[in-house]
Amino acid sequence: MKKIFALPILAIGLMASQSLAEICKISGKTAACEYTTPVGCYSMSTENSNSVEGVCTKPNCTCEQLITACKKDGALYSFASDPTMWSSSPWGGGQTCSGNNGTLEYSAGCGKYCKWATGCTEIKINSEFATCELAVANCEANAPMYSDAACNTWVGGRDPNRTALGCCLWSGTETNCHTIWSDETGASGKVDNCKTGANKFWNGECTSSGNSCPSSPPIYPAASSSSSAGGSTTSSSSGGTDPIISYNKAPVVGLNVVSFARNLQIASGKDATVALFDMHGKQVFSQKVLSGTTTISLEKQRQGVYYAVVTSGAQKQTVKVILK
Repeated sequence: MKKIFALPILAIGLMASQSLAEICKISGKTAACEYTTPVGCYSMSTENSNSVEGVCTKPNCTCEQLITACKKDGALYSFASDPTMWSSSPWGGGQTCSGNNGTLEYSAGCGKYCKWATGCTEIKINSEFATCELAVANCEANAPMYSDAACNTWVGGRDPNRTALGCCLWSGTETNCHTIWSDETGASGKVDNCKTGANKFWNGECTSSGNSCPSSPPIYPAASSSSSAGGSTTSSSSGGTDPIISYNKAPVVGLNVVSFARNLQIASGKDATVALFDMHGKQVFSQKVLSGTTTISLEKQRQGVYYAVVTSGAQKQTVKVILK
């Protein structure tokens, strides 16, 4: 679509047209649209804005149409008072609304980036989170929150430097799991206490959706196992998406992770932890595997794209997993 901006016309003509034009407003404030390609921050009015391809033709564009078009292709801002950049050429060209004290009203991208286990992505409005406020709050609650596209600048939310010592379901006192963080008072004692009685304990952090319990078998109490000539197989009787894991204890050097068919093969010189995440950053399961070669069957997982994050000592690999 064409950019929406106030056309640079002669001052006398501008004064005459403004008497007839409707300046687009949001809650009494002047509406403006910010674009990134090329960069510009432009005010909107029914008379002085360009036609919008496929939507309306100047001078018959309404403010509602102009604002809807801005939401589609740009970011919608409001100004309590008109910024000085609109008083002379290039009338907002090369400028940003955010850099001129504009207030963000709507953006498909919220201008912040979130670092999930699956990678760094821009926080966006979607069918689940209808506003930037809700989308950002989800990131703050469920992941470390970062502000730049490289995910280097932490601006709040969960401290990215915290270490998860484990995930615990305290039997008889809680219905949801609780992540035990390294900086909690008595953290190591909580880990020891969770590994007793009727409690359940998993390595690492609870699932990314919040304090839900992992779907994988807990390491305490230990999952049932049986031996066979080809190694041992560990599975859970809880149903759902728990994987079937087989081991080959032949010595391995280093770490190598391969996805094939509906399996994930991990060759590790040390015991390792594998976590599988979907494209929304939700952890599907997490499981500790023994050193040697491990094959994890993903037959019970739904079709889709996942990411497996495998950690073995100081080594870590992330592998894309496509299940058809």
